[in-house]
Amino acid sequence: MILSCDPPRHALLVHFGTRRPSGSIHTQEFEYRGATVEIAVNPETVPPTLVAIHFVRHGFRLPFVHVTDEDELESIESFHLQSGRLEKRYFFNFAHKPQNCLEWQAGPGLTVILSEPPRTASELPHDIENRPCLYGLLVDLEMLQVEVDMNEFVFEFGSDSLKDVPVTLFVHY
Repeated sequence: MILSCDPPRHALLVHFGTRRPSGSIHTQEFEYRGATVEIAVNPETVPPTLVAIHFVRHGFRLPFVHVTDEDELESIESFHLQSGRLEKRYFFNFAHKPQNCLEWQAGPGLTVILSEPPRTASELPHDIENRPCLYGLLVDLEMLQVEVDMNEFVFEFGSDSLKDVPVTLFVHY
């Protein structure tokens, strides 16, 4: 599993499987109020296998990243990554168990857990505090498989690490 986070941009990419997956890779893109989510799946398995998910920069707010007014990284706090299987679902949480959150059906078998910020007429949608906060995801294992490869666990954390990259960043053919 490879996790890559670009804190100032609130971008996150989770690559679940091996770097050289067997079979083809199909990518899809979904939007939620201007926030983009890209997924990579192997459509040759039954059900299809989720290979990677990319929360594209400047779309969501990550609950563990705090920035200053100048969009500079201020601190990382409350980082509590949890993942696993619960009945027929695979969960991946970026903070303690999310509560009072919305479930957005991003695509077949994929639910994104988020909370909405309070909205006022004077808010600008590009401001970090006005973005939906990303708390995790759920995968319906009857519609999508998730094969987590723990032989290699890499956690990348740095500015510009996810600037203009595709969801297939860690897929090598």
